[in-house]
Amino acid sequence: MQTVIGLVSCAMGVALVPASVRNLKRTGVSYQRLRGRPALIELGVLRRRESTTLSRSASSARCVRRNSVQRMNHAPTRRSI
Repeated sequence: MQTVIGLVSCAMGVALVPASVRNLKRTGVSYQRLRGRPALIELGVLRRRESTTLSRSASSARCVRRNSVQRMNHAPTRRSI
């Protein structure tokens, strides 16, 4: 994110970033909230079949996604990971 914010501060364009990036104070950068529903992101995960650690992580990610979608009262637009 530092690179993205650096490019914006040099007038090289605009960027959509998570709200947490507001903490990266930069001269010439103005953070604006988007109106409407919260943005959804797509996340891809690749793993080796024998990787049990990543299997557990992917399972946790599915659970978080389901809970997030339920909180937003918004049907998922992409299939589950």
